[in-house]
Amino acid sequence: MNFRVLFSKPIYFLFIFLWPILLLPKPVQFFILIFISVWQFLSLKKSRVTILFEKDFVFAAFITIGVVHFVSIIINVLIENFTFERILAAINVSSMWIISALFYKNYKHADIDKKLLAKICLVNLVVLYLLAILFFCLTLFDVPEFYLFNRPLYGIEYANGGLKYRFIGFMEYSNLIVTFTMINTYFALFACKKNTYKIALVILGFLPIFLEKSRFGILAYLILIFMLYFLGIEYKRERIYFLLLGAPMIIVLAMSMIDINLIINYRPGSNRDRFDIYYYSIKSVVDGNIFNMFMGKGVKAYHTYYPMGSHSTYLGFFYKMGITGIVNAIFLVISCLKYILSKRNYVGVVFLSVLFVFFALEDMDGANWLLCVIAAFVAIAGQQNEENKKRLLEYEKIERRDYCE
Repeated sequence: MNFRVLFSKPIYFLFIFLWPILLLPKPVQFFILIFISVWQFLSLKKSRVTILFEKDFVFAAFITIGVVHFVSIIINVLIENFTFERILAAINVSSMWIISALFYKNYKHADIDKKLLAKICLVNLVVLYLLAILFFCLTLFDVPEFYLFNRPLYGIEYANGGLKYRFIGFMEYSNLIVTFTMINTYFALFACKKNTYKIALVILGFLPIFLEKSRFGILAYLILIFMLYFLGIEYKRERIYFLLLGAPMIIVLAMSMIDINLIINYRPGSNRDRFDIYYYSIKSVVDGNIFNMFMGKGVKAYHTYYPMGSHSTYLGFFYKMGITGIVNAIFLVISCLKYILSKRNYVGVVFLSVLFVFFALEDMDGANWLLCVIAAFVAIAGQQNEENKKRLLEYEKIERRDYCE
């Protein structure tokens, strides 16, 4: 890896500096991500006017969400009283959708060496795995806490009738580990020449997610693994490798599923808080005025310890932007999946589909860096690599043959 060349190309900066960025406070992240996105845009070789104004539904979806949310914020601030902190938080989120749209354009039109990107993401995963090992060692000796830049490596919570350790990995909140692992794993697969290595890499990604103890995250990753299994493994020998490497994980899962109620009620406090947020978020919008129904509340007010409209991307869209938000959410999901599917990148479609399912119970825009990385993921997954080109040509040949017949 040529580091001199690497650091001279800003298109890779989002992933090279991903760990330093996510360790920074949210306001600092905001300005650094703006700086990187603008630098990337100015470094593009194509006409910038053409790039911005070309027909692009994914770009339109990101921009529309940011603009509609900002309009909702302005009108709601004029109608209701919110704390300055909550208004700034709402403006931060709406602005990040616009910034993410620019990241999407940058990565869509940049010449990206996917093998180089794969190595960068592989390093990101190695750091995460080392932190997971450190977490295991520290908790084995009952070390109560470990912090870096005021961020915890792990936390302690009440679960399954007792106190349990939960891996956080110095991130803003623990469930970011799920999305971090999925996206970096997808790009790291480009560095694997053999399918056996790809299988090992995907299954290894289960480790930090399992230690993070997100029940829906574990379920989402298992769905991802088995969808990839049926999609991409063609040979009997590789199926055997998959089962051998996945056997420990399958055994743990099977043991856990002896009592389904144990899984559902693993963290009863979390269940109660989550459904309270859902109930009062919907009630707040429905009980509001006609504007709230169509354009939402704009700014997230607090319910107990959590902001309303959180813990679900799609509920958050409804809370922030009302019925318009739900329409925007549908537009976003369809446009992103359709764009990647049009390039016949079925592995990319599988990863993004699982992420969109996961976001039903988690926030897509909960962290600034996450939204930008997702935008980059959609853009890069939609680029035609050689494998996708071959698949597209084969599809076109079949279509022409059927037409001639």
